[in-house]
Amino acid sequence: MGESSSPPKGLGSPGGHDMKYDIYARLLENRNEEALSNPDFREQFMAHFSRLPPSYQLDVNVDRAEDVLLHQKILNEAKDPEKCPVFHVRFMKLDDVNVDVRKNHKDIEDGHYLTEALSVRQDVACVPIHEIIFSTVDKPKLLSQLSALLSDIGLNIREAHVFSTTDGYSLDVFVVDGWPVKDTDDLHKELEAAISRTESSITSLVAFLAEYMPGGNLYDFLHKHHNILELSMLLEFALDVCEGMNYLHQNNIIHRDLKAANLLMDDNRRFQSQGGDMTAETGTYRWMAPEVINHQQYDQKADVFSFAIVLWELVTSKIPYDKLTPLQAALGVRQGLRPELPDNGHPVLLDLMQRCWEALPAKRPSFSEIIVELEELLKQVKPPGETSEERKENVTCD
Repeated sequence: MGESSSPPKGLGSPGGHDMKYDIYARLLENRNEEALSNPDFREQFMAHFSRLPPSYQLDVNVDRAEDVLLHQKILNEAKDPEKCPVFHVRFMKLDDVNVDVRKNHKDIEDGHYLTEALSVRQDVACVPIHEIIFSTVDKPKLLSQLSALLSDIGLNIREAHVFSTTDGYSLDVFVVDGWPVKDTDDLHKELEAAISRTESSITSLVAFLAEYMPGGNLYDFLHKHHNILELSMLLEFALDVCEGMNYLHQNNIIHRDLKAANLLMDDNRRFQSQGGDMTAETGTYRWMAPEVINHQQYDQKADVFSFAIVLWELVTSKIPYDKLTPLQAALGVRQGLRPELPDNGHPVLLDLMQRCWEALPAKRPSFSEIIVELEELLKQVKPPGETSEERKENVTCD
């Protein structure tokens, strides 16, 4: 955190010492123009920290006290809908590439190997490191969207510092490499274009879903209309979901809210996954992986757990944990509770469900592996000559 200064007289908190006082003192010590000239500066400075979680104070550096003023400025600009999202790009440093040259063959003589290693080291260039700060209205899947945006323009995220304000805005700081030059003008333009493309895609997607997904969602299809699925159709539905999720995972996107209500159906009863609410609203807990419920680190296997619950719904046409409230279901899942296996389920599907909702994420299969298993089972049960469309027309209702 760098060398600290004592808080100015009258600023210290009675119950302890906060980093914000060190940063305020450093700004005064550095003769920061804004700190000295603005009569409301102290009040605004303290209000900035009040908007952010306590972890923000542990993240900022006293030796770079002006960063706080930059964050404050960006967050204030994000309140203007015309400017949102706000982003800022700056060059940080040049970082040497750490090349580990190893001998690949035992028959390479030591002298030859040393010469080869030195030759490689001379060709190594320094990598520019940049910092990109975003601020916008906080919303579900924002971090995933920003990560995907940076990846799309060839940037590699080294660090991510993510904060949400008490009044509903985000402050996301990324340290990246992958931009080949120190200059930031072109990087700024590239980000601006990428954001514009993303906003356009979202607008088009919303219009597409509203116009071309008249079949409703899987939750209503199963639970409100009481549809009972034949095994071949069930497998078709499950494969649709898996193929969509596999595509997201191949593009390093975690859905995190896969559930029946987020699976939209077109007239041909093909699925499109829509973005869900990543908060713990009513019902979401019923599909949520234990590591997500526990606010632990999670990866793509969290989506696999949720798929297991969707698969259980497809087999049973029931609501998971229907005798429990969402919070009771969440507590149960944390303690190992899973939906009761149906008596009439195909053994392969029952086995797959149990592997997909394993407590340890590493034990769950990937969607690419699940697809292989489902396709093999579909080959075994598919009536000869029947098409997918014909199968989906033969839905029975109770």
